[in-house]
Amino acid sequence: MENKESLKKDMLKEIEIIQEIIKRMAFNSFMIKGWAIQVSRFTIGLMTMGTKI
Repeated sequence: MENKESLKKDMLKEIEIIQEIIKRMAFNSFMIKGWAIQVSRFTIGLMTMGTKI
């Protein structure tokens, strides 16, 4: 019985760790997408200006 409790606690801890990893990956993905949008807007802005720089 005690072994099952220990196994259950270990499984819950492992699931918590995996959830934290997924949260961190989702946040990083969100930040990268934001930066990519800004860089593309900047690049498109420079391209539309042509040789006016």
